Amino acid sequence: MRIIRPTSLHTLQVVCTSLLFILCFFGVITHSTAQSPPDSTLPVIVTDTSREFVMKKSPTSAVLYSLAFPGLGQYYVESYWKVPIFAAGAGACLYGIIWNHNQYTAKRDEVNAAIADTNFSKSALAVLKSQREFYHNSRDLSGLYLIAVYVISTVDAYTGAHLYDFDVSDKLVIRILPDFRQTGAYGPSEVVISSSREYRVLAMPSVFGKALPS
Repeated sequence: MRIIRPTSLHTLQVVCTSLLFILCFFGVITHSTAQSPPDSTLPVIVTDTSREFVMKKSPTSAVLYSLAFPGLGQYYVESYWKVPIFAAGAGACLYGIIWNHNQYTAKRDEVNAAIADTNFSKSALAVLKSQREFYHNSRDLSGLYLIAVYVISTVDAYTGAHLYDFDVSDKLVIRILPDFRQTGAYGPSEVVISSSREYRVLAMPSVFGKALPS
């Protein structure tokens, strides 16, 4: 029966803890973005509810897909050319972890057998120990590379979901038509800016001078 050494358990714990931290981090960001109250010191922006913007791609779903396997989040946000890049990177790191771990266990067994053999050369034993540590470090380094691929893939998918509805065509038209309205004798004024969507920015009358009749 093969016994898992503490170094292998430590590496597995580091990888699992890092992935759990990434998931919790993006969960907190998504929750705080949705639940954070507006700052009372800033102008209040009221959108036209009849034409309220709804995102087509959920950032939370993009993050979860990326955490399942790098490249799935890019497929979800339709960045298809990035899918093979992240998938190949994760696959190469996984292959490096498995291959180096197998080599490490093989060299570990050879070192144990050499130590038990009293006639084994000390110089040859030193070489085996050096090779064992090389594969051990390479396995851990491949695990760190895999975590980096997960982080980059998750951040890229999260950003891609937010920018999915961003229009980058050459036919963008902006029309701004300001309209000053007074809501009360001493109340705030409304500045209505008409464009493709309507925004109402509340500001104090002192900013705009004399109040205009509604």
